[in-house]
Amino acid sequence: VLSSGSLRNLVLNIRKHIPDTCIIAGGVFVWKSFQAYQVTEKNQKMEAEQTDLLFEQNSLDIDADLYVVAPHGSNSLLMIM
Repeated sequence: VLSSGSLRNLVLNIRKHIPDTCIIAGGVFVWKSFQAYQVTEKNQKMEAEQTDLLFEQNSLDIDADLYVVAPHGSNSLLMIM
């Protein structure tokens, strides 16, 4: 997954074929998106650039049930499971 658009399409396809499944999104894209979000939030003087990352207005409609936001999310995922 390299963009919120690709994550959105992936989640939509999963929902289409297995509508009641729990979808947990994580990995490098989610982690890097969160880091970018933190930088933007800390420096509010900086004008937010429109990107295709998560945690922005254009990605709020992604229907994942849970996001694992961690540099190495395998331990977090095991705790969730």
